[in-house]
Amino acid sequence: MTLTGAAGGDARPARRAAPVVTALGSLSGCLREVAHLQFALARLASGRGSEEMLEAARGSADESARRVSAMLLDPLEGQLRGGRLVIVPSDGLHAVPWNLLPGAQRGPLHIVPSATSWLTARRRFLDEPRAPGSRTVVIAGPRLRHAGREAAGIAELANEAEILDGVAATVDSSLTRLRGSRVAHIAAHGRFEAENPMLSSLQLVDGPLMMYDLEALDPPPLQVVLAACHSAVARLHAGHELLGLAHALLWFGSSGVVATSLPAPDADTAVLMRHVHEGLAKGCGVAEALWQARQRVDTSTPAGYATVAGFEAYGY
Repeated sequence: MTLTGAAGGDARPARRAAPVVTALGSLSGCLREVAHLQFALARLASGRGSEEMLEAARGSADESARRVSAMLLDPLEGQLRGGRLVIVPSDGLHAVPWNLLPGAQRGPLHIVPSATSWLTARRRFLDEPRAPGSRTVVIAGPRLRHAGREAAGIAELANEAEILDGVAATVDSSLTRLRGSRVAHIAAHGRFEAENPMLSSLQLVDGPLMMYDLEALDPPPLQVVLAACHSAVARLHAGHELLGLAHALLWFGSSGVVATSLPAPDADTAVLMRHVHEGLAKGCGVAEALWQARQRVDTSTPAGYATVAGFEAYGY
């Protein structure tokens, strides 16, 4: 795992310093705790079980998060500067819900496949003209009770927005609108295909929007928000390459992606997404926008807690 700290809120890289290698905790022990943590969060996101069972799951998640933080982040406490963190996970650490770890509560958190991809994504974001007419595209897939209202609320925040909802949210129409947009929001059921990640998809009214469909976008959306279950799940391939919807969008040319590795509770996700887009409308990057939004969501409920824990910012 590679981790750097930069001055909170400063878009410029921190002054170059000599690299430091720090021994962290046991990888096998950490992965066991991450598995426990993911199980507890999935239970909280589903809302199934008695109040006592959900309370126990919350306690288990908190305890596992503390243990993972103690192994991965606490040893680095004296080396980190400012509030912004950039993390390049390795091995099985891409499944860590980083935002939930006590050691990562200092500020915006960026998850990236490599240091090179971080610099590339940063350059894309900073070089993009921020004209008042920059387009926001909001797509609402089927069988989501709050998706239509979520789409309308997000469109109100944008300078210029296009909404595809109901029968209008087809695969072809979505691809046409997504091409070259500044901000893209897709609220849909997500599906991750572990055997062939390129077949991972987002369900629209006339069928799945496949990962390989998004690869054909030229240019792709600059910033993408995936309000979709399991949209950040990825499979580790040879050479430590991650394949999944969120990571693929970075490779395809987007500067930043918000996505979740967990089930996304519909109502709580809609609240979080509106706050994320409030930040994006002000010109924030996805990590800054998500950081601000997380502070405004009620995490006292099981679904609210799991929603905030699951969503991460990838790229700049």
